[in-house]
Amino acid sequence: MLNYIQYRMDLYRHARVSLRHELSQPPNTDEAYQRGDLEEFHRESDRLYEWRMLILTGYLRAVADDLDISMPSLDDKVMYQQVDWNDDPRQPKYLTPKGIRTVRGDIREEQKHRREVWSFRLAGITGLGGIVIGILSAWPK
Repeated sequence: MLNYIQYRMDLYRHARVSLRHELSQPPNTDEAYQRGDLEEFHRESDRLYEWRMLILTGYLRAVADDLDISMPSLDDKVMYQQVDWNDDPRQPKYLTPKGIRTVRGDIREEQKHRREVWSFRLAGITGLGGIVIGILSAWPK
């Protein structure tokens, strides 16, 4: 639950920065292009996208750890992309859309399995309760 709260807070921070970024969009003119304003705007848009993907990857990693699900290998280029060294010297890796689909599918499958176990137990307890109530109602007075 704390992972989800942290995830939502990080997304809220991202949304605020992203909104400020969108409001500061330079006009689409030759002058803005010559000054490099449009290039900087698009570079910052890419950084914001990578930041959002890093937030999502961190959340999915935390959920997968809680459910004891293995994440894809960090060396798998289909599942991960790396932040450019100029943007972040640590060069963290984030999940690609295919990696996100894979991890979410694994998480859903494990959650479904855990729900099914509890629903089986709940059905058994409910059945036993019905038997007890039936016997008590048929008991001679």
